[in-house]
Amino acid sequence: MRSNRKGFLSSETFGTLFGAMVFIVIIIFIANIFSPSLDKEKETGEAYIGSLGAELENVDSDDSGSFEMIDFQGEDDDKIIDSYLIYFGGQLGIYVEDHTFLAPSTDKNLLCVCVWSQAAPSCEIDQCIDLKYPAVIGDSNGDKWVAHEGERLSIKLEGGKYVFEKV
Repeated sequence: MRSNRKGFLSSETFGTLFGAMVFIVIIIFIANIFSPSLDKEKETGEAYIGSLGAELENVDSDDSGSFEMIDFQGEDDDKIIDSYLIYFGGQLGIYVEDHTFLAPSTDKNLLCVCVWSQAAPSCEIDQCIDLKYPAVIGDSNGDKWVAHEGERLSIKLEGGKYVFEKV
């Protein structure tokens, strides 16, 4: 059927164009599903460091807080992501469980959420906090230290230091 008006599309032409647009949108949608556009490691690290930053603000005002990173497991208990809370203590890097993490900065009080997966290790500056005070855990005395995923930590501000304790 043809349109009686010039300049308008016939219903057949409109249907064909609409069908082509839907097909293109479906192809783009499928391509996005199968191509890894989400950087799981970076997103995980940024989410954890945001949560930790909020807890440290509470510690600065209330003198107490807590923090925990979830132990992610895949199907058949395969590890998807290993997460570490690393206090570099001015060191350039740290070796943890067969993984080497380099400090993204040489700041003395740098606390980072470093994430490792089969894809790549990630310890980037946007996953770090430059603390106001040194941080200790156990008998670390402000030296570098590591807390692993699945460990719940209490945080206090005592004697000009953030004191992290495993709960």
